[in-house]
Amino acid sequence: MFRTFATRRARGLGALGLSLAIGATAGLLTPASAAHAEDTTIPADASMNELGARFTLGVIPDTQFYSRYSTEETGNQYMATYGSEPYAAQTQWLADNQDQYGIAMSMHLGDIVDQQNHPEQWAVADAAMQTLEDAGHPYSILAGNHDVGAGASDTDPVAYDTYLENFTPERAALNSTFGGRDETGAHEYHIFEVDGQQFLVMNLSWQATDASLQWASDVLDAHPDLPTIVNSHQLINVAGDGSTPISTEFGERVWEQVIANHDQVFLTFNGHHHGATKWERTNNFGNPVHQVLMDYQMAYMGGNGYMGLVELDLTNNKIHQTSFSPWVLEKPTDTLVADDQALLTGGGQSFTIDFDFASRFPDLTVGAADDASATAALRDYLTTNYNAPEAPQQQLPADASDYPQVDNTVAHWTMPTDKADGEIAPVGSVITDIAAGNDFTRAPLNEAPVTHAQESDVTWSTDHHPLSANAGSVCFDNASRVDNVASYFLTDADAPVNSETFSNGFTLEAFVKIDPEYSTTDNAWMQWLTRDGQRGNIDGYANTEGEEPPFAWAFSTLNEVQFSFVDSQNPPVESSNWSGEIVNLGEWLHLAAVNDPATGMTTLYVDGVPVLRNAPGTTGIAHDAAAQWVLGAGSYAGDRQSGYLGCLGEVRMVAAPLGADQWLTSRADAATEPTETVAPTETAQPTETAQPTETVAPTETAAPTSTAPTSTDAGATTAPSASVDETGGSTDAGEDGLAQTGADIAWPLLALIALLLGGGLLLVLRQRRENV
Repeated sequence: MFRTFATRRARGLGALGLSLAIGATAGLLTPASAAHAEDTTIPADASMNELGARFTLGVIPDTQFYSRYSTEETGNQYMATYGSEPYAAQTQWLADNQDQYGIAMSMHLGDIVDQQNHPEQWAVADAAMQTLEDAGHPYSILAGNHDVGAGASDTDPVAYDTYLENFTPERAALNSTFGGRDETGAHEYHIFEVDGQQFLVMNLSWQATDASLQWASDVLDAHPDLPTIVNSHQLINVAGDGSTPISTEFGERVWEQVIANHDQVFLTFNGHHHGATKWERTNNFGNPVHQVLMDYQMAYMGGNGYMGLVELDLTNNKIHQTSFSPWVLEKPTDTLVADDQALLTGGGQSFTIDFDFASRFPDLTVGAADDASATAALRDYLTTNYNAPEAPQQQLPADASDYPQVDNTVAHWTMPTDKADGEIAPVGSVITDIAAGNDFTRAPLNEAPVTHAQESDVTWSTDHHPLSANAGSVCFDNASRVDNVASYFLTDADAPVNSETFSNGFTLEAFVKIDPEYSTTDNAWMQWLTRDGQRGNIDGYANTEGEEPPFAWAFSTLNEVQFSFVDSQNPPVESSNWSGEIVNLGEWLHLAAVNDPATGMTTLYVDGVPVLRNAPGTTGIAHDAAAQWVLGAGSYAGDRQSGYLGCLGEVRMVAAPLGADQWLTSRADAATEPTETVAPTETAQPTETAQPTETVAPTETAAPTSTAPTSTDAGATTAPSASVDETGGSTDAGEDGLAQTGADIAWPLLALIALLLGGGLLLVLRQRRENV
């Protein structure tokens, strides 16, 4: 699993920027939804219109997060939000549809659970797979690295004991297709039959030894005439471009010892590496072997229930794969966001492979050509019966005060807007807290152990997130962990915010743009907002990360946003929120972390959409002796490090949980006719690395509605606003709004301009996608 997506979901900020220029004239634009239409068509294959001798196989990739976040210890986050669980939805769909879609058997690709030593996760997996057993639907299964307590390394020690306690040889033998296991009990094969023809499925668990690979080879030697599929948790990987397949050390061992030297092996599947791709290779006999990678665990909601249905058409010599989510179809409508795509259409996700079965297997028994295509039926069902939600339009700020100004604002740091782009922010420069005077000041250069920092490493910019009313940012360059290069700002030693514990909950917001030059070599675990001190100094702390700071907003080696903290309870709870690999480098993000003491949940939102891996049982944020807050770097064991590379916009801390309608991405007052809006970003189609896209702005269903009273940030300047009647309509027009007296004339003209400019925008967007 530990492979990062390099091509992440397309947020469409290039299109967004263009829409801003047009928006002032055209008012409302939806270029991304129009562009989406041409992206979501899977190339047609005429053979699907013909009858054939066909059957399908279900493919269940990494379910680890489904098992983990369906437990009480993690807050039953799926059930709490959706009233259902993705793992259960997958196996129930297979059980219910095995006859309709001709599913001969299903194959699990490993990482059944996330934490091998947590029985609750195994219980979730047990119940899900029991659904198949109860329905008489055969399946093969194997252990991934998480199922055996191993890390990502090919040399990590492996212990199959817990896996074997939950998926015993006796349990495997209940499947009608079961052929046997090796002496370790971890590796198994199955033989299933369709229309009088047998097929073999070989499953190899994590880090199969040479002895186990020899066992697999012996099994294949004994069945030379059976078309064979080989599955393992790790076989092939995907390159940084998100589509090019690459080899792995273990995968090459299996290739040499099991696959390439057995001509009956024609197809393989694996998970582990985040993404989706396929690879046609040539075996020792000069014949093709098709290898498929499928792993969606870092997608929205830990995979969003995505799985595969693979159809083998023996008459028309085709292999069709469809990646889809039965769980998305079950979600309540009011929980859906633009990430919720029922059908994935990327080239590595849903595709057709030409494969001459008769030539490869001359003695193949092929049944009557009387089966309609299950692939066509499934895709038609998904596209006909599910309408993916579009990203909502968001109103742009009219001026610097056009944002909700709320009670309990502890700090609100805004960037200067009177600086030239690229102007150096020298040591001593101030980022003003307009709420309570907790100003940030740029720290002196190269205070030990920091080295090689230069004054020019920090500059001001007018670049900013379009939904931020603060039209400026501060940018950090030259940060590196190699020589511990960092530049940063500190609050004063006696700033009131230093002692804030947020015991009544919190809402922390930040606008973040990570430099596209970010690399794990130079910038792994960089941090943009932290609290100095050490966790081990906090009363009652008893965990193992005592050298870490009490709070850090960071970026992981898997390109995930991490919100890591020790809360203010006694004894304190240590926890982290993780975004998944949904971050596009070089594009503005709005991040919001909301802690609600009433529920004990801290929820992280990325561009308004909640992440899966949140922090239950938490309240507030602890501090170590009221140490300072840091902007642009972090610390470890009290030493400064983890310099940030990228730009930061305004940052706000509120000592109360807020709903999305009170975030900085919302406007101070609702307007009847918004003068400018952000067009929805291109969210409907995930990239080939299976990262479903996210909305640019919060939706009413994705985030809680605020109950906090509206007030003014202390020290902030508020502009006059229109009064709003009980129906939500404005009773007078602001200076930046369209006057009612001219609306009847202006809107038709603006609509015509929008149509003309929108057509040009779509051409630009089409060209942009072709160049990505």
